Amino acid sequence: MPPLRHRRDDIPMLVTHFLQKFGGQHTLSEEVADTLMRHDWPGNVRELENAIERAVALARTNIIELTDLPPILQDGGTSITPGSGDSYGHLPLRDARDVFEQKYIAELLTKTKGNITHAAKLAGIAWQNFHQKLKKYDIDAKEFANK
Repeated sequence: MPPLRHRRDDIPMLVTHFLQKFGGQHTLSEEVADTLMRHDWPGNVRELENAIERAVALARTNIIELTDLPPILQDGGTSITPGSGDSYGHLPLRDARDVFEQKYIAELLTKTKGNITHAAKLAGIAWQNFHQKLKKYDIDAKEFANK
């Protein structure tokens, strides 16, 4: 199955499904809907599901706002590809570190065409630790094989 970034038409249907799954009463602001459509979704459907679950949990009203989304999406939904959204000043340190780490991992995987062992060597960490980071951020290394 192609990655979610190549199936953007599926995003509204998936969002509707996840909204019903996690609360049913929420809707998205226009800004949030646009952000979700622009994001590259390196973690595919799981990342989208996690984003909606978080947003529903944090929403103060029935309308999900940009501030309810994970920090990586709050800058307007830019992707985690190199050179996108390098400003972290609006984020708490932990969130800024996570955003940077995701971008860094994506850059290494792009450079190595999804080769986890090679990417881990470039990062200077054991491949097992690199694999744990992929799992933490729901990043599928196979998606970088053809970049």
